[in-house]
Amino acid sequence: MMNFNLWFKFRKNVKEPFTGDNREFNYELDIGNIAPSLLQYVSESGREWMEEWVININYNGIINLIRTQQINKNAVVQQCF
Repeated sequence: MMNFNLWFKFRKNVKEPFTGDNREFNYELDIGNIAPSLLQYVSESGREWMEEWVININYNGIINLIRTQQINKNAVVQQCF
């Protein structure tokens, strides 16, 4: 089940304000505070690897996410034809 609080925070603070014009765009998504229930699904080694439950989302990260989504979308469309 998706954690909607996490999705709404991402949408409000990243998706909606991101225009692509501000190369200094940066947001820290604190998963530990926003969605602590997700921690129960992370292995012990995963918890050790991710010391802080904060994901730094910046301009380059969003651009890469958009490109990856576009590549995946194009691949699905090509498979349909």
